[in-house]
Amino acid sequence: MIAQRKGEPLLTAEQMPYFKDCGAYQGGTVEKRKCSNTNLVNFISENIQYPEVAKSEGIEGTVFLSFVIDKTGRIESQQILRDIGGGCGQEALRILDLMPDWEPAINDGEAVKVKLNLPVTFSLKNETIDAVASNYQIHWGALKGKSVTKLALENNLDAKLFVRNEYGNDVDVSSLSFVFQRNKTYLEETSTGKINSDLSKVIKKVKRGGTFTIVATILVNGKFMEVERQFKVIE
Repeated sequence: MIAQRKGEPLLTAEQMPYFKDCGAYQGGTVEKRKCSNTNLVNFISENIQYPEVAKSEGIEGTVFLSFVIDKTGRIESQQILRDIGGGCGQEALRILDLMPDWEPAINDGEAVKVKLNLPVTFSLKNETIDAVASNYQIHWGALKGKSVTKLALENNLDAKLFVRNEYGNDVDVSSLSFVFQRNKTYLEETSTGKINSDLSKVIKKVKRGGTFTIVATILVNGKFMEVERQFKVIE
């Protein structure tokens, strides 16, 4: 059970909140998390209005918001963590105010309130996802090259995993998956961007001769993009 001070929101829960229209999927599944991410991005894309001041001044970048999803799924305590000016922060908050109720987080079998961060990207460029995919790289501890041992993966579990763009800046990871494939064996676990016990289970079952893949989902120009890094397991 994840501890929570009375009245304060959790930063993480056993099952984090889901955005609207994903009730057809079972909670805790990769499919439902992907549905939630997709619907959230679509909602932002459909409602965002580029501020005229930001357009005229050529302002681009990412606004970071913080908000709380309460036990009923309602949004509260909205605030801007980082603004880029030109009215972009206010526009990001406006989108947040338009959002419907979420499916609340669950912890120890009960609905709980949690605190979330949300990046809202403003871009005047017309780049496609394929065009920018190669500009992002996954870094995890001391891992290098295209081969790895099971021991190296296990020793890396406490190391920070992050994604960097072509300028060397870290970008937020929305979801993180570890995948292992060997012959007819296929294992996959997903988290909300952090290395947890579920991801560790995949590494425990890694065997020589298989392929271990890290898949990080990031938000680029209002769309989710997957960045992969693959290793051959050599022993």
